[in-house]
Order: sequence, then structure tokens, then C-alpha cells
Amino acid sequence: MSIPETQSMAQVFINKLLKKLDKQLEGKQVEGSSGNGAVRIVISGQFRVLGVKISPRLGRDNEQLEKLVAAAVDDALQKGNELLRSEAQKLLGS
Repeated sequence: MSIPETQSMAQVFINKLLKKLDKQLEGKQVEGSSGNGAVRIVISGQFRVLGVKISPRLGRDNEQLEKLVAAAVDDALQKGNELLRSEAQKLLGS
């Protein structure tokens, strides 16, 4: 078997794994939060923002709100990465 054939087979295998992984992540969600739950962000397994909840107790402090939203998005994305790793490990049998 030549190197190009081996590379082609590897690419086909990787593409199949990625499709299976995408299917496993479909419908899954993770929630990130900050400010003791004052800001909550929900993202899908495909890293799309599904919802944003902001507690009315934050009032009109835009600077604080901006920092909390950024922190909640970062928290949700970290949890999304953890979900991705976990599902990939299941798929690969690791």
C-alpha cells in the first residue's frame, strides 16, 4: 500500500469519527455561569449559544454585567470542551 493510499484511508477514518462525534454531541447542552449564578449561558454540543439568563439583581452596572457575561461564556465553552473530550474518548474507547 502506498503512502497516498494510507493517507487517504486515514482521512476517511478521521472523517467518519468526526461525523460520529458530531452525532453524539447533537442535542447535548452545557451551562456556564458567573457571579454565583447571576449570569448563565447555555451552549449546545456544537458550541452555539442557546440561551442567556441575567439576574435582575445585577441592576444597571453595565461594566460588571459585561465582565460576568464574558466569564459565563468562557465557563460554558470550557465545559463544552470537556464534553467534546469526553465524547471523543468514548468514541475512541479510551
